[in-house]
Amino acid sequence: MRLLVIGGSVFVGRAFATEGLCRGWEVTVFNRGRTQADVPGVSILRGDRTDEADLAAVAAAGPYDAVVDVCGYVPREVAKSAAALAGRAGSYLFVSTINVYPGYPALPTDESSPRQGGSADAGPEDGDYGWLKDGCEQAVRQAFPGRVVVLQPGLIVGPHDRARRTTAWLRRAARGGPMAVPGTPGPAAAGHRRA
Repeated sequence: MRLLVIGGSVFVGRAFATEGLCRGWEVTVFNRGRTQADVPGVSILRGDRTDEADLAAVAAAGPYDAVVDVCGYVPREVAKSAAALAGRAGSYLFVSTINVYPGYPALPTDESSPRQGGSADAGPEDGDYGWLKDGCEQAVRQAFPGRVVVLQPGLIVGPHDRARRTTAWLRRAARGGPMAVPGTPGPAAAGHRRA
């Protein structure tokens, strides 16, 4: 399995790269090399997803069985990278957000809920986070029709989280007492004790 991770040195991208290596896959990361050291054992391609020459070099280094994109925020930039890789990769996994649904969190949300209505060719100044991510999803689906997996998480926490959400929650829990946490209010689930 040949995996390309766009990003790959920080948080979620790092987790994908590490997991790929643990499975014995050939993992390549494409990033600017500005934030953290890459995971030992990956092949490294340096560049910027907004630079056509850099995208051509990444495509030429393929083919890839799959692409994982953890750092796409601007639809026109995601469209360029997805288009450059469309003929060089089998599938494309895009990490988006539940914020593509404007009703969230006030309303129950699923894949059939109304969407933000973002545009696949939008620039960074054209909308807010959820609207732009919706446009990114559209851009990827256009470049990889029928070969896309989109993840729409609410909040991701874990090792290498630079926002420090995990450690903040653990410190708060260690203080004890009542604590606000995400979830549906109501009786505790069967077999679980309410703190």
